[in-house]
Amino acid sequence: MTSEVVLMNRQAVAMAADSAVTISGPQYLKTYQSVDKLFPLIEGQPVAVMIYHNAEIMSTPWETVISLYREAARGRSLDTVEAYAEDFMAFLSGNPDLFPADHQDTEFFKHVAVVYTVIAEDFDYQVAKFREQNSARLKEHLSAIFEFTVGELYADYQRYPDDSARADLACFPQGMSEQVRRRYRNEVEQLIERLQARGAHVYIPRKDLDYAITVGLRMLTLRRLVENRDGLYGARSGESAVLRYYANSIAHLV
Repeated sequence: MTSEVVLMNRQAVAMAADSAVTISGPQYLKTYQSVDKLFPLIEGQPVAVMIYHNAEIMSTPWETVISLYREAARGRSLDTVEAYAEDFMAFLSGNPDLFPADHQDTEFFKHVAVVYTVIAEDFDYQVAKFREQNSARLKEHLSAIFEFTVGELYADYQRYPDDSARADLACFPQGMSEQVRRRYRNEVEQLIERLQARGAHVYIPRKDLDYAITVGLRMLTLRRLVENRDGLYGARSGESAVLRYYANSIAHLV
């Protein structure tokens, strides 16, 4: 737990933070007592930044990010604290050297992985609930259960806890779905046709092939089996054996 304090009056602001951080895992618990959580934002200016809960932004330490901004903004003087905050955020948002495109993709998919974990857990719960009531017909209802689970989560994400509407996330990759459809749709359609001709059942979520392609590539990326290099998807180094195993599992149908 982080403890941070700000005291203000008309003449000054005083800021303070503790220096403890605890790192835990299944079989360990370690506490460090010398961690910085309070940093000057610009040298020579009475503006500082306090961090809590997460010492990193997109796997980069906040201390490093703030230090780079401090160097870039050396000698800068702004009129308000809000102006300093906006300038700092602009530095974060428009800095491809600090956060290259491929690094941003990786960090984005980490968050997507969390969403898929939630979906998987909710789906398992709904399946177990249905099995208790009608186990004999479970298989034919799996698609509907999955669509219901995703629909409920999507509906929850459309509104904040106070029931106000959420806007679209500005960080969501633009044009990704169209790029995937344009490059891979024909190949996927041909593969599905061959599988179906040999009697295989091919499940297409939402009955939308474009959606299935996009989600499939996302899942392979999240599992770090493939990666996006300049807009092209390819196998990650060292993962060919796993991908070959998956391919061999349907090779007899192709």
